[in-house]
Amino acid sequence: MAHNSHDPYDAPPLRGLGPVKATLRVFVALQCWGYAAAHLQFGVKSALARLLEKEFYLSATDTGMIDQMAAIGLAICGMICLLRPAWPVLLALSFGEAVFVLSKAWLGEGGHPAIIAARHAAIVLSPLILGCADFWPYPRKFSLGFWIAISAMMRVAVCVSFIGSGLQGLIESHHGGDLVRVATGAVEKFTRRTPSSEDAKTALAIASAIQLGVGLALLLNRSRQAAAFAALVGVFLAGCYSIGLGMAGYPRTLTHMVQGGIAAALCLFWVSATHEGEMSYVPDLPAVKGHGGH
Repeated sequence: MAHNSHDPYDAPPLRGLGPVKATLRVFVALQCWGYAAAHLQFGVKSALARLLEKEFYLSATDTGMIDQMAAIGLAICGMICLLRPAWPVLLALSFGEAVFVLSKAWLGEGGHPAIIAARHAAIVLSPLILGCADFWPYPRKFSLGFWIAISAMMRVAVCVSFIGSGLQGLIESHHGGDLVRVATGAVEKFTRRTPSSEDAKTALAIASAIQLGVGLALLLNRSRQAAAFAALVGVFLAGCYSIGLGMAGYPRTLTHMVQGGIAAALCLFWVSATHEGEMSYVPDLPAVKGHGGH
């Protein structure tokens, strides 16, 4: 059934959007719970709390209370994201995560500020992407033009975060850093032996080069295979935090899995709603009896 309108913002809904929305919901919820678990279970002090203590001279008691309230709020936001995302909540969530990332950059933790921002692109943008894809409480017609913008946001988030993570990993593979410790633990678990510092740095460099390659591949090509591979790489490398650090690393696993989650949602969108090999989209139209569904 053809759609005669030339206005992409007046096109029929696309096919297969349900799994895309569900994937985004799950990974944004996991991200929220990862941040919450870091404080509630392990007492990790957030970058914002450290910034407030250093620059504004707040007491540890005051910043601890701020972290406690933020962790409880994130745990609640995770449940809301999973069950019924609401755009006001998601907008506030994205703003809050941007503040945490800016705090890390201000403190100089995790490398160059530009790389810090790039590494966390998927984390900051994922609530906005979910808010646009699963808009509520106000009903709206999800037009073709709107979903073109959403897919572009997903692609940018995946590309930038993979490139940023790859660059940071390559830097730390030469100069040392927290990721080397993660790589050391992961290699030890996989190989059943204690690796040397050089072995761990080599493993980190290989993983980082793969991340960089995946990010560049998705930046240059609209490839379903590249998006699927990015999803696998993103989820696996996020799992390496738990593999390498044990239970202490699982909050970071939950937080960073969103990188692979957005790649998975992008892959599902390209598979369900687009024709392979050309930039054309598949509308979700009811089959017409007697015409073979066309």
